[in-house]
Amino acid sequence: MNQEQLNTIKERVAKATPAPWYWNKNYKRGVSSNADSEGDIADFWKDDNATADAQFVAHAREDVPLLIEEIERLLEENRQLNLKYEFTPDEIQAALHEAYVEKLNIEITKLREENGKLREALEHIATHNIFVTPQLEIRAYAQKTLEGN
Repeated sequence: MNQEQLNTIKERVAKATPAPWYWNKNYKRGVSSNADSEGDIADFWKDDNATADAQFVAHAREDVPLLIEEIERLLEENRQLNLKYEFTPDEIQAALHEAYVEKLNIEITKLREENGKLREALEHIATHNIFVTPQLEIRAYAQKTLEGN
């Protein structure tokens, strides 16, 4: 809903008979401006739903202003939030870059921790000569790996 539509609704509310409106239980198909009247605002005779229509119209006189008030409150809240969190495209790009760099730094930290554990295991193998096989001496292999060869 745009402001023009909201203003049009507000104009209709302002021009309508002042609230409250009543649905008279004894005169079930009418809406009136006082509790004793039969239907000086509207009469509903068209179908079986006339009572529900009359109740809806009677309550609309108070419901619509409340809805307008809430819409205006939410629009103002939205405006304030937009002012508070307004970002330029460069600021958005910088924030995305910063988040990406942070994610990469976390991944680098995890990889360094994993690398450290693997180095410890290789150092243990290299210093203790745990495994020896006819095809490959793991101790020598671990030493070469730790030296970067």
